[in-house]
Amino acid sequence: MTMWVAGLLLASLVTETCFAATTTTGATTAPADDGTRRVVCYWNSWSFYRKGKGKSTVQKLDTRPTRLCTHFVYNTVGIRGAEVVSLDPWNDYSDSGGNGNLRRFANLKRRKLLVAVGGQSLGSVPFSRVAEKHRKEFAESGAAFCREHRVDGLVLTWHYPASGGGRPEDKENFVLLLREMKAAFSKAKLELGVDLSVAREIVTNGYNLPEIAKNVDFMTVNAFDYWGVWSGRTGPVAPLHGLSDTDYTTASVTYSINSYLKTGVPRSKIVLAITTLGRTWTLNDTSNIGYGAQSDEGGPAGNYTLTPGALGYNELCESMKKDKWVVNYDKGLKASYAV
Repeated sequence: MTMWVAGLLLASLVTETCFAATTTTGATTAPADDGTRRVVCYWNSWSFYRKGKGKSTVQKLDTRPTRLCTHFVYNTVGIRGAEVVSLDPWNDYSDSGGNGNLRRFANLKRRKLLVAVGGQSLGSVPFSRVAEKHRKEFAESGAAFCREHRVDGLVLTWHYPASGGGRPEDKENFVLLLREMKAAFSKAKLELGVDLSVAREIVTNGYNLPEIAKNVDFMTVNAFDYWGVWSGRTGPVAPLHGLSDTDYTTASVTYSINSYLKTGVPRSKIVLAITTLGRTWTLNDTSNIGYGAQSDEGGPAGNYTLTPGALGYNELCESMKKDKWVVNYDKGLKASYAV
């Protein structure tokens, strides 16, 4: 019998419903009553295309489970040349019978509304080119995009500077790009955020963290996906703490955030990302079901996300109920897993 393990870290935002879209949220360490607290909630626009209970619409963002959100982020749009553009005009716009999700998003009330630019599908190369020679044009295009679509700002999601086809100069050019964007966005009274990795190589080669912090309103720090199918064995998606003298020492949320803070990044700028995604594995040996178990293959794809080795929160809820998974807790890592 094939067994599989899912590492879970569930955001409080969606614990009231098992059919929310896979969402990333975060809150800064700033006091809740000083007007600067941010709980930033991402809506993945492609989830609109999913079938059945996996489908998510903009309208569902304006319901009871999202009361905690101070900001919504429409994820994602892209780059063409030096311009910010839609990656999926049919989904984003209402022209010629399109879905018009960007317009619906702009009509949400009582929240700051931002749009993410970039992401994994866009990669690093378009950003590398813009940051080298077209910083001013890109900044002006971003501000114009916000005004046209009635949103309050952008989140720059460069995956990742100086990697994935990028160049060593990206580290310096990233800061120069953000300076240009800060000037344009401050003038237009728009917010600017960035989406950042905690992977050591990416941080070292691609980020000047103190300078990045000076030029943005907030930094979403993606302190998750420490382990996955690529690891060759099971591990917690986002353990709060590591274990000394093991491979888990530095692979933890606490270690990553402290590493950011040690560079001089202000606490008030950090938004800790919390994923509702579960990573899954098919175990090589079903007698070993804990963290560190060997695995060469991800778990089966879910009915909605259709991605081997990963399940959305809605899929996890369904699977745990249907298949009667047993939830275990690792006291050392302070992380749960289900078998």
